Amino acid sequence: MEQSGVTVHLDDSAKQIDLTMDVIMKMLRRENYSWSEVTRMIVCYRHAADLPLWEIYCRRHGMPEFPAVLLLCEVCRDDLLFEVELDLVSVKGC
Repeated sequence: MEQSGVTVHLDDSAKQIDLTMDVIMKMLRRENYSWSEVTRMIVCYRHAADLPLWEIYCRRHGMPEFPAVLLLCEVCRDDLLFEVELDLVSVKGC
């Protein structure tokens, strides 16, 4: 998805995963957070055949281990094949 809210990479789950994770990483960096502060992540897929793509992405990008739940479900829009929800905790400023 791009900033305008229009889904891009139609019918290409791998590219939607790459773009989604790129946006999340940029948001984390902008706020000076890192993956070590992620406490929960829900990864949603529309198609069962796409489930291995998450592991491939994580290996390729050296993602740290953290609690992630993988769900096969409908996502928020018909043309979106992948979405992520995450929580993080930081002690910055405490």
